[in-house]
Amino acid sequence: MKRFLSSLIIVSIVLLMQISPVFGFDVRQKLSDITDFSPVIITAQTIESTTKIESEKNCDNEVVMTYVNMEVTSCIKGSVDPSSIITIKMIGGRHGSKGTWHELYSNFIKGEEYLLFLHQVQGVENLWEMKSISSKLPIDNQKSSQKIDCSMLRHDDFYQKGMNPEIDKNMLIERIKGFIKRQGGK
Repeated sequence: MKRFLSSLIIVSIVLLMQISPVFGFDVRQKLSDITDFSPVIITAQTIESTTKIESEKNCDNEVVMTYVNMEVTSCIKGSVDPSSIITIKMIGGRHGSKGTWHELYSNFIKGEEYLLFLHQVQGVENLWEMKSISSKLPIDNQKSSQKIDCSMLRHDDFYQKGMNPEIDKNMLIERIKGFIKRQGGK
């Protein structure tokens, strides 16, 4: 009986991991969810990335913070002026011999363009943060048509399992605009 109960529990856990984002390891978000959740959605090109050591809030731990300056190429949602320079703040990175890892840390490559789902850092003008691993999608400008790598999005009716993760940039942006309209935005 114990063996049967143990097997039943293991099977239940495996099934929950497959169907539920709460119990599973898939922390990626669906395109519709991250669109609804993010007050600002832009495309931007990386200018530079810098790091510094800072103290964590409410404790004595020192962590590496990365600051990425980006030039906005278009604003899809929110009110960020195209061609303005914004800064994204992330916990994580490497500064000298000290390194900090965080699940939301993401490396930005100078000159590369990204589709970004952002939140303003409270009380700080022009400082932004990503709140999901799905917040940064690389744009491939090397091909004849621009493609966005959607591999960090969770599968849904638009981006389905087994599909090529690179989706046409204009098609994806039109899909995002559709979600925004559905929300009552413009």
